[in-house]
Amino acid sequence: MSQRAAFNRNDLLDLQGPLDPALLGQAFAALLARHESLRTTFEADGGADGPATGDRATTDGRGTGPATQTVHAPGALPLPFAVHDLRAEAEPATAARRFAEQRIREPFRTGTEPLVRADLLRTGPVDWSLLVSMHQLVSDGRTVEVLLRDWRALYEQLGGTLAGAGTTPVPLADPVQYKDAAGWRAERLTGDRLREHQDFWQGELAGASVIVPLPTDHPRPPVASLAGERVLLSVPDQLTEQVAVLAGRLGVTEFVVARCAVSLLLLAETGLTDITLGSYTRGRGRQALEDGVGFFAHTVPLRLRVLPDDDVRSLLTRAQHDGLRALRHEEYPYGWTMRDLGWRRGPERAPLFDVLVALNEAAPTAEPARLLPAFEPRQLPVRAKEADLQFAFWRSPGRLRLSLTYATELFSAERAERLLARLLDVLRALVADRPIVELLKQPGAGS
Repeated sequence: MSQRAAFNRNDLLDLQGPLDPALLGQAFAALLARHESLRTTFEADGGADGPATGDRATTDGRGTGPATQTVHAPGALPLPFAVHDLRAEAEPATAARRFAEQRIREPFRTGTEPLVRADLLRTGPVDWSLLVSMHQLVSDGRTVEVLLRDWRALYEQLGGTLAGAGTTPVPLADPVQYKDAAGWRAERLTGDRLREHQDFWQGELAGASVIVPLPTDHPRPPVASLAGERVLLSVPDQLTEQVAVLAGRLGVTEFVVARCAVSLLLLAETGLTDITLGSYTRGRGRQALEDGVGFFAHTVPLRLRVLPDDDVRSLLTRAQHDGLRALRHEEYPYGWTMRDLGWRRGPERAPLFDVLVALNEAAPTAEPARLLPAFEPRQLPVRAKEADLQFAFWRSPGRLRLSLTYATELFSAERAERLLARLLDVLRALVADRPIVELLKQPGAGS
């Protein structure tokens, strides 16, 4: 897989039930007409494709420079929707999986084609798989939710119209376009406010480093391919409840508990007392932006320094305080912070951070469909595209799961599994109010 393809967001969804492929294609065309980001191209100087990650994400010197963005009229670009009938294959479901795993290896031509594509795979009389790929330049987690919601609504709307009067759902409200949000952001990043952001990040990250010197199982290659795998672990129900109780008792968020647990794990692994991890925020501070399509997310560096007399309360409450301060400056692009501090990420490292951490809340259950079958997500191969290690906490009512996406060029599956197991131990130590110094003295996973 090319490094550019690593910056695709891919979702594979199973559908079971009657479905009209032509109608789904019409709804997809209406979806692109509705959202300008889905018909925007990025062209660098000289006609080449634009940067893989966008100028908001990184200024590490590997990109092609600022890209010219062109919003094309609805229908001006070929519709990136295709139907593939696999029912004649010996094992249609296997063929669909094989198609998807090959398709996600194809990079987008960011200067000449829409940065979204959809492939509908038919595997049985009422059995389908839908592969949706989007480039990171125009998508984030919330964007995918909006895209699938609007696509369903447009399918229902078109289907209701064709079925006859009185069955058409209420039309969707007009969305805010990404260029409007970008304009609001540009207006804010000027004058005193801009200098305030710059001063904060230069002070907050003075002497910090996003390099986390973890032991690896393989030598770091001169150029990272961003190849990755993922391991999963469920948190026991009792510990899940104890984490929530700890956060509530100390007046911090569960994300603060999660971030501190990951930081303490890695500090114990490296022998450091100061660590900077990356995280994301939604970047949708206005309610109107909730229904927008584009890359709104902000990349935020979060620093944690452990003091000699820290206990669980002091560490977590300080992390909460410092995190809230950082979030007041989240709109200042991380790429600009890298530029201001002189941080450069070489081709041997992931573009942004060595380690990322996130807590993801379960999305609300979708409304029952009348015409389009429900979407059932399926797993696809992952990439370590933004960090060597990406820790994610997946929160749903009464349940907490952990995942670790790791760079396979550096780490073995066994080490990744040990890191997740040790992360559980750190969570148990936090809820038991054990001394922080004990956590830092524990042997590393490589011992």
